[in-house]
Amino acid sequence: MRPCSQDAETPDPGGDAEVLRLFREGSAGAFEMLFAHYRRPVFDYLYRLVGRDRGMAEDLLFEVFVKIYDARASYKPGLRFSSWLFAIARNHGLNSLQSR
Repeated sequence: MRPCSQDAETPDPGGDAEVLRLFREGSAGAFEMLFAHYRRPVFDYLYRLVGRDRGMAEDLLFEVFVKIYDARASYKPGLRFSSWLFAIARNHGLNSLQSR
């Protein structure tokens, strides 16, 4: 799954080791960069996962980004950030559906 379909001039912060290092250290700027880049693809994924419920997908989106911020130290450098992020999004979305 491609994390985002942006133009060629937009860098992919998920592939930038420095951004990911700063994110792991708690940098708000790095987190904001990752959120800006992945917000739309994660929302689209969650929207489909929860049966096209826009409100629920929006709530889950913000919960997922809180989760990744809280779990940032568990991200392993060298692994694809997008795979880690979407695994968290999938697990959180499925858990939310189960608890409905």
